[in-house]
Amino acid sequence: IVPQTDPVLLARDGGRLEVQVLFEREPLAGVNLLAMPKRDPMESIVTGVTDEIGVGSLDLPRGGLWLIQVNYKTRKKERFRSTLVLQAGQP
Repeated sequence: IVPQTDPVLLARDGGRLEVQVLFEREPLAGVNLLAMPKRDPMESIVTGVTDEIGVGSLDLPRGGLWLIQVNYKTRKKERFRSTLVLQAGQP
């Protein structure tokens, strides 16, 4: 999960975060993104889906620490999970 926008530059009240999802150095299209605030993961869940070049947008409702997660299953039915923790906005 690679941020395409600088998360620190988001406003304190949130904003749009773009990320690109790669697997074995290739973009992953059509995978679900899940974002949740670290302090209360069930409070504000935000979802998105990646496009054909593996880029997806998440509209974060506020700044703070966020967990961004992707679950992916290969054609061989192997499962992979990636989690990125980032600070959105100025601390």
